[in-house]
Amino acid sequence: MHNGESWQSLNPKNHGSKNILSRNRLAELNIKFVYKHNVMTTTAIRQKLMTYLADADDSKVKAIYALVEDDMNKADTFKLTDEQLNILDTEREMHLTGKTKSYTRQEANQIIRDSEAFNIQLNN
Repeated sequence: MHNGESWQSLNPKNHGSKNILSRNRLAELNIKFVYKHNVMTTTAIRQKLMTYLADADDSKVKAIYALVEDDMNKADTFKLTDEQLNILDTEREMHLTGKTKSYTRQEANQIIRDSEAFNIQLNN
Protein backbone atom coordinates (compact mmCIF):
# COMPACT_ATOMS: atom_id res chain seq x y z
CA MET A 1 0.00 0.00 0.00
CA HIS A 2 1.19 3.49 -0.56
CA ASN A 3 0.73 7.00 0.86
CA GLY A 4 1.00 5.68 4.42
CA GLU A 5 -1.93 3.29 4.04
CA SER A 6 -1.66 -0.03 5.81
CA TRP A 7 -3.65 -3.22 6.13
CA GLN A 8 -4.42 -2.13 9.65
CA SER A 9 -6.57 0.61 8.20
CA LEU A 10 -8.91 -2.16 6.98
CA ASN A 11 -9.31 -3.60 10.46
CA PRO A 12 -12.90 -3.11 11.74
CA LYS A 13 -11.47 -2.33 15.20
CA ASN A 14 -9.96 0.85 13.72
CA HIS A 15 -13.30 2.32 12.62
CA GLY A 16 -12.82 5.31 14.88
CA SER A 17 -9.39 5.92 13.40
CA LYS A 18 -8.54 8.36 10.63
CA ASN A 19 -6.68 5.49 8.90
CA ILE A 20 -9.87 3.89 7.52
CA LEU A 21 -9.80 3.68 3.77
CA SER A 22 -12.74 5.16 1.92
CA ARG A 23 -15.00 2.95 -0.15
CA ASN A 24 -13.64 4.60 -3.30
CA ARG A 25 -10.06 3.93 -2.22
CA LEU A 26 -10.92 0.27 -1.52
CA ALA A 27 -12.45 -0.01 -4.98
CA GLU A 28 -9.38 1.65 -6.46
CA LEU A 29 -7.16 -0.92 -4.73
CA ASN A 30 -9.49 -3.66 -6.03
CA ILE A 31 -9.89 -5.22 -2.60
CA LYS A 32 -12.73 -7.65 -2.36
CA PHE A 33 -14.24 -8.88 0.85
CA VAL A 34 -15.64 -12.36 1.06
CA TYR A 35 -18.47 -12.82 3.48
CA LYS A 36 -19.05 -16.31 4.80
CA HIS A 37 -22.72 -17.05 5.31
CA ASN A 38 -23.73 -19.89 7.54
CA VAL A 39 -26.40 -21.74 5.59
CA MET A 40 -28.36 -24.12 7.78
CA THR A 41 -30.64 -26.83 6.53
CA THR A 42 -34.28 -26.74 7.56
CA THR A 43 -33.70 -29.84 9.67
CA ALA A 44 -30.82 -28.18 11.51
CA ILE A 45 -32.92 -25.08 12.12
CA ARG A 46 -35.80 -27.18 13.50
CA GLN A 47 -33.44 -29.02 15.85
CA LYS A 48 -31.86 -25.79 17.03
CA LEU A 49 -35.28 -24.21 17.63
CA MET A 50 -36.52 -27.25 19.58
CA THR A 51 -33.43 -27.23 21.75
CA TYR A 52 -33.79 -23.51 22.34
CA LEU A 53 -37.51 -23.70 23.15
CA ALA A 54 -36.97 -26.50 25.66
CA ASP A 55 -34.97 -24.17 27.92
CA ALA A 56 -36.20 -20.70 26.91
CA ASP A 57 -37.88 -18.26 29.29
CA ASP A 58 -41.69 -18.37 29.28
CA SER A 59 -41.86 -14.85 27.88
CA LYS A 60 -39.71 -15.81 24.89
CA VAL A 61 -41.73 -18.97 24.22
CA LYS A 62 -44.94 -16.91 24.32
CA ALA A 63 -43.44 -14.31 21.96
CA ILE A 64 -42.38 -16.95 19.44
CA TYR A 65 -45.80 -18.60 19.69
CA ALA A 66 -47.48 -15.25 19.01
CA LEU A 67 -45.39 -14.92 15.82
CA VAL A 68 -46.51 -18.28 14.41
CA GLU A 69 -49.97 -18.66 15.99
CA ASP A 70 -51.90 -17.44 12.92
CA ASP A 71 -50.01 -19.80 10.62
CA MET A 72 -50.59 -22.72 12.99
CA ASN A 73 -54.32 -22.05 13.09
CA LYS A 74 -54.52 -21.72 9.30
CA ALA A 75 -52.79 -25.07 8.84
CA ASP A 76 -55.48 -26.79 10.92
CA THR A 77 -58.30 -25.27 8.91
CA PHE A 78 -59.54 -26.81 5.68
CA LYS A 79 -62.38 -25.07 3.92
CA LEU A 80 -64.35 -26.19 0.91
CA THR A 81 -65.62 -23.67 -1.60
CA ASP A 82 -69.35 -23.14 -2.00
CA GLU A 83 -69.18 -25.00 -5.32
CA GLN A 84 -67.51 -28.01 -3.65
CA LEU A 85 -70.10 -27.99 -0.85
CA ASN A 86 -72.92 -27.93 -3.41
CA ILE A 87 -71.42 -30.93 -5.24
CA LEU A 88 -71.15 -32.86 -1.96
CA ASP A 89 -74.74 -31.99 -1.03
CA THR A 90 -75.98 -33.15 -4.44
CA GLU A 91 -73.99 -36.40 -4.27
CA ARG A 92 -75.19 -37.07 -0.71
CA GLU A 93 -78.83 -36.49 -1.68
CA MET A 94 -78.47 -38.83 -4.68
CA HIS A 95 -76.96 -41.49 -2.41
CA LEU A 96 -79.68 -41.16 0.24
CA THR A 97 -82.48 -41.41 -2.34
CA GLY A 98 -80.87 -44.47 -3.99
CA LYS A 99 -80.19 -42.70 -7.31
CA THR A 100 -76.53 -43.67 -7.12
CA LYS A 101 -74.79 -46.83 -5.95
CA SER A 102 -72.32 -46.81 -3.11
CA TYR A 103 -69.52 -49.25 -2.42
CA THR A 104 -67.69 -50.31 0.69
CA ARG A 105 -63.93 -49.93 0.78
CA GLN A 106 -63.52 -53.65 0.19
CA GLU A 107 -65.91 -53.57 -2.80
CA ALA A 108 -64.11 -50.58 -4.28
CA ASN A 109 -60.72 -52.27 -3.86
CA GLN A 110 -62.05 -55.41 -5.56
CA ILE A 111 -63.44 -53.39 -8.48
CA ILE A 112 -60.05 -51.74 -8.89
CA ARG A 113 -58.19 -55.08 -8.71
CA ASP A 114 -60.54 -56.55 -11.31
CA SER A 115 -60.15 -53.64 -13.69
CA GLU A 116 -58.12 -54.05 -16.85
CA ALA A 117 -56.16 -50.84 -16.23
CA PHE A 118 -55.01 -52.05 -12.81
CA ASN A 119 -53.86 -55.39 -14.24
CA ILE A 120 -51.96 -53.67 -17.05
CA GLN A 121 -50.07 -51.51 -14.52
CA LEU A 122 -49.14 -54.58 -12.46
CA ASN A 123 -47.76 -56.36 -15.50
CA ASN A 124 -45.56 -53.45 -16.60
